[in-house]
Amino acid sequence: AQNSEPSPVPDAPSKSDISLAPHVDETFFSYVVTLSNDFTGGGTFFVESGTTYNSSTDTEWDVGDACVFGGGFLEHYGQRVTHGKRLTLNGFIDLHPSRAEVEQFR
Repeated sequence: AQNSEPSPVPDAPSKSDISLAPHVDETFFSYVVTLSNDFTGGGTFFVESGTTYNSSTDTEWDVGDACVFGGGFLEHYGQRVTHGKRLTLNGFIDLHPSRAEVEQFR
C-alpha cells in the first residue's frame, strides 16, 4: 500500500526529488542490490532514520552491495536520479509461517 504524502522528516528531500512515492512494502523483508555507480542523485530514503542508501554521494556502497531491510515496517521511497542511470535489483521476501512455527514463539 502506498501513501500519497511523505512523512515529515528533518532534512528530507523535497517532493521534486522523489521518484517513487513513500510506502511500505507488503512483504516482511525487501532488498536493493546496487548494479551501477555511474549516476548522480538517486538512492532509497528511509523516513524514520532520515538516511539514504545507495545515493551518488554514498561512498560506502559498491556495485554488488545489498541493503536488506524490513520493507513491511520501514517507510521508504526512491529519490530522483538527476544524471545517468541507477540500476538496482529489487526483491521481496515474505514469510508465511505454519501454525506450529508461530506457536514456537509464544
